[in-house]
Amino acid sequence: MPAEFNDRIIFQGKEYELVAFDEPEFLTIDWQKRYGVRPIPVDSVCREGCWCVFKAQKEGIFLTDLYIHCQYDGDYKPIEGSLPQPVSYDKERIFAESKGLLLEVPTYQAYRHYAGVQIDMHCHGKVLLGRDFDGCYGVSFGYQEAFAYRDLLELIYDKEGKLAEIKDLAAWSAKKRAEKTPEEFFEEESRKFFKSRTRWNKEQFDF
Repeated sequence: MPAEFNDRIIFQGKEYELVAFDEPEFLTIDWQKRYGVRPIPVDSVCREGCWCVFKAQKEGIFLTDLYIHCQYDGDYKPIEGSLPQPVSYDKERIFAESKGLLLEVPTYQAYRHYAGVQIDMHCHGKVLLGRDFDGCYGVSFGYQEAFAYRDLLELIYDKEGKLAEIKDLAAWSAKKRAEKTPEEFFEEESRKFFKSRTRWNKEQFDF
């Protein structure tokens, strides 16, 4: 399956990709349990059936926009007073801009947009934000490596959910890329994939 499409996060007026976070429960929502809305995957680039736009502020991280796909029209319910609107976006353009790759992915209108929901994610912990992706290190499966982003920030939120520290990791990211050529990186990636795939195959026949 293709690499996953990352959520977006706005910080200090700039749009980043949400690269990683150390406490998954802080930036995830059980949409069906909380709002009665069940996301259905459209394709393999978004297995969750939805993607989000967050806003990182001093006071916390807030989910502001939700793009979601449900099986039937009647499955869409109000979320924080917001009703969804049909949306059309050029997925090829989004991927080209965010990954630095030119992928031939057709435009489609499967998602609906919940705008301005403003959900406090009560985040505390570390969050990685990335911009200016180096497509030479773009992987085809799973998620992109943090060092592949030329502009990389780490936000640290304290137990009260307040922004406590900002770390600029651009120098670290550049150093990591300098240590390993794309050819060396993908050689390692292919070996890891082969090993994990081999182990997975063996486990399937462990009756």
